[in-house]
Amino acid sequence: MGFISYLIIVFVVFLLILGVINYQKVSKWMNYVLINIITSAIFIYIVNLIVEGDFLSINYVVIITSSLLGVPGLLGVIGVKFLII
Repeated sequence: MGFISYLIIVFVVFLLILGVINYQKVSKWMNYVLINIITSAIFIYIVNLIVEGDFLSINYVVIITSSLLGVPGLLGVIGVKFLII
């Protein structure tokens, strides 16, 4: 595994420890982030179904970009993909 994978594992463990300590405050934030990540993965999957092929790979960078920036972030990733091709 690469450095980013280890960094993500450490970050998730840190969030879990923080969630156990401050459950009520952190649980709303963690639920919001989890819902954003799941919806962005679903949108990327839908884009791949529409384009018919593996147009966007579901990886860390694409998921984080689209979950933080929302639909404009997903459109930005698609635009960058068109510029590269």
